[in-house]
Amino acid sequence: MKVKKISICLIIAIVMLMMLAIPVHAAGFAVGLTPSKTTLSLGSTFTVGVEINNLSLKIEAFNAKLEYDSNILEMVDFKESNGWQIGIGDTHIMLGNLSGQSDEGGEIVKITFKVKESATLGDTKIAIKNAMASASGEDVQGLDNEITIRVKNIESDKYDIQEDIIKNVPADSTGTDIKNNIKTEAAIVIYDADGNILPDSSKVGTGCVVKVAGKDSYTVIVKGDLNGDGVVDITDLVKIKLHLIESKKLAGAYLEAADTNGVGGTTITVADMGKIILHIFNIERLK
Repeated sequence: MKVKKISICLIIAIVMLMMLAIPVHAAGFAVGLTPSKTTLSLGSTFTVGVEINNLSLKIEAFNAKLEYDSNILEMVDFKESNGWQIGIGDTHIMLGNLSGQSDEGGEIVKITFKVKESATLGDTKIAIKNAMASASGEDVQGLDNEITIRVKNIESDKYDIQEDIIKNVPADSTGTDIKNNIKTEAAIVIYDADGNILPDSSKVGTGCVVKVAGKDSYTVIVKGDLNGDGVVDITDLVKIKLHLIESKKLAGAYLEAADTNGVGGTTITVADMGKIILHIFNIERLK
């Protein structure tokens, strides 16, 4: 990141304010972190607002350590708020407001991060630590704070994408439908349950696998599709009936697909079978 620089005079002023502050055990203040998103895909950007709250004194200078995993996140920009002038590096925040900050607090800077294309999927943290402020001649220690950001390589406004599954896919969805409703910067390839590449025009059924960037796999669950052909018909009705009478139990993705009423878990009831019946007779389509 190309870091913005504050003037030498401002830096000197901030340092002097911090040095001249009288060391006392003043009441601490909270440092808030407000992300624009908490779940992100590879290559996407988001902002984190840094706030100072619960003030009992006016703060003229602020200094804190910024921690995040540089193997996962890259700081690409920042924008000062509410009159603060700031110098910020990859691991440090130093800012000043020589006119004094309102005791109501508020946002002082908004930092823009980007998730690296090579980032490891999973949870990562952004933290503010060792915050110190000069406030009306006193040294005030801030409280540490951290937030958790989850990195995924895909996201969707239509489907429920979890750790390794894509749920709530409607029946009769094609490969093109899946690709159009998944947001990612990486290439998507869809495979059938036997491991063969599925043409975009073919229907995607329960048990199909979506691979992103050739490495991360997500099993598709089509609600009500219990045999993996991508449609909900009499065959699926027979399968759920056999499951209910414990003649032939469903398992894995097909068991999850049988949860048509959205209760969750692995307990399938006649209410789920009823939803399939309504769908088959076009009375109430599964969504």
